[in-house]
Amino acid sequence: MKHNLIIIPGWGGTELLWKHQSEHLADIADITVKYFPDAETIEKMTEQLLKDAPEKFIICGHSLGGWVAQLAAIKAPHRVSHLIIMGSWTGDLNQEKRQYFEQWQHEIENDRLEHLLSEVNATSVLPSRSKDRSLMSTLVEGQAKFPRQGFLNQTKAMLNSQPTTLQLHKIECPTLIIYGRQDSAFTLETQQSLKSGIPSAKLAIIEDCGHMCHVEQPQAVTALLKFWLEDHLK
Repeated sequence: MKHNLIIIPGWGGTELLWKHQSEHLADIADITVKYFPDAETIEKMTEQLLKDAPEKFIICGHSLGGWVAQLAAIKAPHRVSHLIIMGSWTGDLNQEKRQYFEQWQHEIENDRLEHLLSEVNATSVLPSRSKDRSLMSTLVEGQAKFPRQGFLNQTKAMLNSQPTTLQLHKIECPTLIIYGRQDSAFTLETQQSLKSGIPSAKLAIIEDCGHMCHVEQPQAVTALLKFWLEDHLK
């Protein structure tokens, strides 16, 4: 019997950024990619997710989606069988990070979304790959159908939602944390804190890889997911 796997993309991401994983994991899971452009908090995103999700499911979240995935595992431990957190954090914002996202909000509200996306995408992969036209086009195409208001709502969500930091111990299911070694969005220390906070968590590091690891190193990410899921779904 196949398992249900729900993938939650990061900020502005859609199913187009998860083609490799969706295709090559289809033999072990029925895959749905969900995102919530209308929700202005992580809590509301999680509510929508749980309302529509199957009774039992595996969840994989990237970046902002990893925050949603954590909260789903905290809120519904009887429903989330396995958790995968990719290039993410608990939502804690230091002053620098808060100012960073406030600048995003300012850019979007002043009709500079295209400029913002260009900057964010260039820093979300290894510097040596930021000139890779094919890779950058893939990122742009994967964000093209996401509405402008959705980008604004998700930015507000990162600024206005409650961190999961103090609730990580409530996550009971097997958990895999995936991190690109050169991720410029979140530090390795942040991943190690996640691992320490979740009783069953394992941390896997992908070398020569930035924040958008599932797009930048799709084969490595898919192989890691397949190996881990097959091992835990025996």
